[in-house]
Amino acid sequence: MVLTAHADADAHALAADATRTLIAWAADADADAIPDAVLRRAALVLADNLAAMVAAEGEPEVRAAQIKLAERTTAR
Repeated sequence: MVLTAHADADAHALAADATRTLIAWAADADADAIPDAVLRRAALVLADNLAAMVAAEGEPEVRAAQIKLAERTTAR
């Protein structure tokens, strides 16, 4: 169990670093240098993901995850 927890921590740290790198790149990116087709596709993917999140909000699994997250947040 300790090895799994350590591996999870390493994976979370790597994911956090990769996310920070991506955000830094996106913040500094010049939209004019990105082809219009790529921008349109990115907007479509973002809109689709947002719509999926909104649609799934009422699903029992999502609600259960929200409750667990709230419990963890208030327990601290």
